[in-house]
Amino acid sequence: MVTQDSATWFMPEEEVHNQIAITADHSNIVKFTSRADTNYVYVRSKIKEMVGKAPQILRQRKGNSM
Repeated sequence: MVTQDSATWFMPEEEVHNQIAITADHSNIVKFTSRADTNYVYVRSKIKEMVGKAPQILRQRKGNSM
């Protein structure tokens, strides 16, 4: 097991709400029983959400670097 601080560490620019709580130990956190697995459905939806937001975030980052 890892400490909560280690399991929930994030970069300063990362939004805390992007953390995904999974009911699994460290070894099983990415092992899903099927596509109907509740954890799989939740992780998949969060990934799709982040991918959908990526173009806007990249445009903002590019605009801030100029």
